[in-house]
Amino acid sequence: MAETDYSVRSFKGGYDDNLTYLVSCMRTGNQFLVDAAIPLKQLKPFVNRRGLIALFITHTHGDHIAYIDEYVDAFPNLVSMVYKESEDKVKCHYIKPVKQGDIVTVGQLSLEVYYTPGHYPDSVCYLLDDILFTGDTLFVGRTGRTISKGSDTRTLYRSVYDTIMELPDQTIIYPGHDYGPKMTITLKDNIAIGRGRGRFRPADGRLRGRPNNRILTMENKMKRYITGLITGTLLTAMLFTFMGATQAQDDSLATIMTELDTYVQDQLGKDKAAGRFQLQSFQIERTHWHYMLDTATGELYRLEPSRTPGNAKWILTAESNFGE
Repeated sequence: MAETDYSVRSFKGGYDDNLTYLVSCMRTGNQFLVDAAIPLKQLKPFVNRRGLIALFITHTHGDHIAYIDEYVDAFPNLVSMVYKESEDKVKCHYIKPVKQGDIVTVGQLSLEVYYTPGHYPDSVCYLLDDILFTGDTLFVGRTGRTISKGSDTRTLYRSVYDTIMELPDQTIIYPGHDYGPKMTITLKDNIAIGRGRGRFRPADGRLRGRPNNRILTMENKMKRYITGLITGTLLTAMLFTFMGATQAQDDSLATIMTELDTYVQDQLGKDKAAGRFQLQSFQIERTHWHYMLDTATGELYRLEPSRTPGNAKWILTAESNFGE
């Protein structure tokens, strides 16, 4: 428990509804930030005369350290906490590398470090009393994504289920983005939301188990970057040609996707630009998800199925942003 009262002020903005937190020790007046995702001018009116003492970085994706230069320039003595293997990714005069189990004290506030890789190799969470700053490891209602280089779905699973979910149910999540119906939530309530969306698997009232493919968002596993020059127009024409050709055949979704994959791979294999479009299919019990990644642009598409193949459509679900 903290030895004194404190306040947590949330700031929303940045590149993608990012959240930065300004924490103040009420007894000493010392203040620190969690992530530098918000311009200094947005929170400067709330920084006291002592200035900022420390910056706790949840991970080094660009959107979470986007404005670190502004804070270092304004507060040259700022000490940045970052996972021990990512010191060279942060530009700051004073850097304190952290690891699992470390305790960092600012004023009379002590934060415990939890190493939670998966969304990114250097992801960490910081526990202050019953508040857990989770970065992009866990949001309200879902986990972080695993589509960037270095991400790993099974590792993220272990971080969420074997580390975070072992904390008390009343632990309050303070995530790195405002993606849910509200900014913060208890672990207990988050489990209920995730269960309703099919994202979490409950066991004995808590979230435990071994890694499998029954959790996390289905945008994952899209990690390999393959170069290519083929145009989107050519692919679109190929897809519509195939869809029309298969109407007389078995219209089961599994059959359609198998034939589609074979068809596209065969056509792309004849071109030097083969490999630009990566197809991925996932099955969880009786539900199927089918995705296509344009590796040249970073755009991710989801198949909107139809019992009539010619009516199936590819829907853009993620633009070229691998930094989340």
